[in-house]
Amino acid sequence: MCFHCIYIEIKAHGVYNKILKERVMPRVATENSSRFPMQIPPAEKARLMRAAAIERTSLKDFVLRNALIAAEAVIEKAERISMDEEQTRFILNLLDNPPKPNAKLLSAAQALAARK
Repeated sequence: MCFHCIYIEIKAHGVYNKILKERVMPRVATENSSRFPMQIPPAEKARLMRAAAIERTSLKDFVLRNALIAAEAVIEKAERISMDEEQTRFILNLLDNPPKPNAKLLSAAQALAARK
C-alpha cells in the first residue's frame, strides 16, 4: 500500500468490499465529539464482549482501554528513535567532535545570515 492511499472496508449487502481511498491528514478532535459510532460484525462484537466479560468490565471500557494502549504504541513508535549501543556512541561522538563544515554548509550559513 502506498503512503497516500488507504483501503477502507465498506459493508454492502452483507459483504465487505475493500475500496481504495485517498489518505487524508489526521483530524483534530472537535469539542463535541464524545460519540464514536462504529459498526462491528456480530462475530467480532461477540468476541469483544467475551473478552470484556472475562476482564469483568463493560464493552465500552474494554474497547477504549485497549484502543488507547494501541494508540500510545503507534504514537511512541512514530515519535521516538531507538538506537543500539553502537549507534548511540556514534551520535554522541558526532556531538562531541563535529566534522569541519564543508563548502556547501558554509555557503548555506552565509546565505542564511544574509537573509536575516
